[in-house]
Amino acid sequence: MDDPGLLTECMGCGRWFHLRRRMDQPGKDCGDAIVGEALGVETYCQPCLDRMDREATAAMTKEDRAMAVARMMMGEHAPRTAQPDPMTPPPPPGRRRFQRVEDAE
Repeated sequence: MDDPGLLTECMGCGRWFHLRRRMDQPGKDCGDAIVGEALGVETYCQPCLDRMDREATAAMTKEDRAMAVARMMMGEHAPRTAQPDPMTPPPPPGRRRFQRVEDAE
């Protein structure tokens, strides 16, 4: 590493890794910085991020995984629970919720 100022310590394992402070700096990031629970910036190397993803996925139930996929696809419009909300009226019959790509003009 030519510039030791681009090294950051991983909060998961304590190893040092390359993390650019600005996108116009050269090099490849070997981890990421995220906003932690206490709203502070936490830095993790890629192996630790991969491990945390595996642990979080393993702890999820099938229903949790389905809800996570729904949130990724639908964003803020995703249901909060797997059970339908009794106060939400059903969509009108014969109308699709989403428009197909080939139908869009």
